[in-house]
Amino acid sequence: MNTTIIISISLTILIILIFLKLNKKEHKSLLTKKSEIREEYFNQLREILKKYTDNPEEQLEQKKNFIKKCNDELSRNIFFSDVESHKIVSDLAKL
Repeated sequence: MNTTIIISISLTILIILIFLKLNKKEHKSLLTKKSEIREEYFNQLREILKKYTDNPEEQLEQKKNFIKKCNDELSRNIFFSDVESHKIVSDLAKL
C-alpha cells in the first residue's frame, strides 16, 4: 500500500511538472519589446513614405498623421518613458 501511494504521488508530480514545462511561455525582455515596437513604427513609416513617393504633399500629410498616431500610442504605452517616446517621435520625424 505504501508503495502504491508513493508511485501515485510521484506520477502526479511528474505529470504536473511536464504540464508546467509544456505550457511555459517565453517572456521577452523589456528591451526586446521596446526594440520591436520601435522597429515596427519605423517599418510602417517607411511603407507610408514609399507608397506616396509620387505625391510629396500627400506623403507629408500621411507622415504627419502617422507620427501623431505614434505619439498618442507611445504616450499610453507603459514600456516607454516620456523621454523615450519623444526620442522615437523625433527620430520618426527625421526619417
